[in-house]
Amino acid sequence: MADCLRQKPAEDVIEAHKKFFDWLPDNPAREPMNVFSPRSDPEAEEPFLAEHPIVAMEKGQISDVPFLMTSAEKEGNWRINYVTPDNPTGERIWQDFASKADKLLPLALGIFGSNSKDEKALLNRLRDYYDLKTLGMNNVKRV
Repeated sequence: MADCLRQKPAEDVIEAHKKFFDWLPDNPAREPMNVFSPRSDPEAEEPFLAEHPIVAMEKGQISDVPFLMTSAEKEGNWRINYVTPDNPTGERIWQDFASKADKLLPLALGIFGSNSKDEKALLNRLRDYYDLKTLGMNNVKRV
């Protein structure tokens, strides 16, 4: 695959990459933000991660090694710049997101595909918890 990609013009690779995004592929506000998420791959002939990490831990099939984990209070806030009212296209982008929330929230929150057994129930719980029953500019102003 690498040899094939090396023969392709960069423009072709970039255009092909856009096909992975369901919403606004040409805009940094696109969704899903991360196209490829780590996951277990038991279906692979030679899986890199044969079982979900929690299952492996429960079975004692994981190495007990020290690790460092950090977080940033405002991680990901750069994306909010694309939907705030003071951005020339922000209100339009936010209204589009809000009007397609049932499709886009699972992408934005990473609860699509094999990541959740009951995506709809989880989405409803998140909407209730964060008071996102109706999305609109009032939500942006609270941020």
